[in-house]
Amino acid sequence: MKKTITLLLAMSMLLGASALAVSREDAQSAAQARVGAGATLVESDRDDGYYEFEFSDDAARYDVLVDEQSGEVVMQSIEYRGMRKASSAAVDEAAARQAVTEAAPEAQIHYALLEQDDGAYEWNLFYTDGEDAVIASVQAESGEIRQYEIYYGAAAEILTADQAVEALTASRGTMEILELDLDLDEDIGTLRYDGNARVDGRVYEFEMTAAHGDIVKWERD
Repeated sequence: MKKTITLLLAMSMLLGASALAVSREDAQSAAQARVGAGATLVESDRDDGYYEFEFSDDAARYDVLVDEQSGEVVMQSIEYRGMRKASSAAVDEAAARQAVTEAAPEAQIHYALLEQDDGAYEWNLFYTDGEDAVIASVQAESGEIRQYEIYYGAAAEILTADQAVEALTASRGTMEILELDLDLDEDIGTLRYDGNARVDGRVYEFEMTAAHGDIVKWERD
């Protein structure tokens, strides 16, 4: 009996070790390398197979997601301080694209969308930069980049934003895209495009797989 209990405990410890392949310290080091040595750790957590870290410095706040199995940084959000969404859309699409191109000369911009939410405006530009898929949010009055969402290594694995919109339109007909975002579904570890669209005067909330454009949600908002 004692041998059986000892064996079960050993197996449990082995399975626990394999389920958590990367220590919090190693994951934090990987995240720190992305944000820079000058950023200070504010908060950390672990959930659904990922370590989540929040860092801060004088320039920005950084949210970093690290895969607990591989130890790789899969996503980073950078939100610069002192820049809110604009109260008017003084910057046009060409200027918003130029802001992104100046910041990332190798960027391939696939889609640009001016989003309006309760009188607040912002340009969101979806682009790929090498292996990474990125969303840059451009302040619609100053033309400065307010925020980045970077999905490392995702560019070859998902549809570009324009391809995703084409897939949605092919399935649901002519529409006006009001809001579009790219998010990681941590429960299943896959990327999804989600947002809102207007069809025949009605607004719908949608979600679709980023890899293939399969619609997983289409509901009246």
